[in-house]
Amino acid sequence: MEFNAESVQGVIFLNPTVKQDDALGLWSLIFPGETPDGFQKQSNSPALNTSASGDRFGFTVNLNTQVGRIDLSLSPTAASFDPTLGPPVITDVPAAATQLGNLLKRLAVNLLPVRVAIVLNLVKLLSPGEVVQEVIKNLPAFPIPDGATDVMVQFNVRTTFPSLPDLEMNRLCAWNQGEVILFNADRHPSFGTTYPFLGMKIDVNTIPQKIMPDGAAAFILDDLLIEALAIADAGITRFN
Repeated sequence: MEFNAESVQGVIFLNPTVKQDDALGLWSLIFPGETPDGFQKQSNSPALNTSASGDRFGFTVNLNTQVGRIDLSLSPTAASFDPTLGPPVITDVPAAATQLGNLLKRLAVNLLPVRVAIVLNLVKLLSPGEVVQEVIKNLPAFPIPDGATDVMVQFNVRTTFPSLPDLEMNRLCAWNQGEVILFNADRHPSFGTTYPFLGMKIDVNTIPQKIMPDGAAAFILDDLLIEALAIADAGITRFN
């Protein structure tokens, strides 16, 4: 796999009329007997937003909840940031995605999801002279003009779940060209280093038109994880 990850994310959608725990309560389902390093509750939020976070397994785990939706993500820890190496990234994407899948299952078996999703936010850092060539390499069938900037290509290709052929899976993929600037606050005036990148976002999920069968979340999450990693590895050729 040529890409690293800014983060890997899972989403569990619930019936908004069913009572659900806040992030503090859900954290105990993922990490029994533990409390998060941080917890916030927005008491004035109409969606009853709460969040919990902590460094676990070498990642920063963020858990966010609102009515009918739970977001769980893994990202690089602050301690892993080395400004001489550029923006922090997850280098072992399959390991991070597998850990995410395991944590999502701990939540899903205690809930009644109506939909689930796995999202990989991938990135490949480049030198300025590599950007156009990398875009063409990853999107060979798209007519991208010479000198094009701010390139973005997005599509969705549906397929069925191997474990549940009656259920369809969305496979949304987006490639975008951009740059990140890291500023060195120790220099006066502050000095920024620019890092061009090619981003790839993979969002695989159950279609909203059909509710998931009860008790099938673990199988569905496994299928989503396998498909997301297959797309990350093969890129656009996954759809040939």
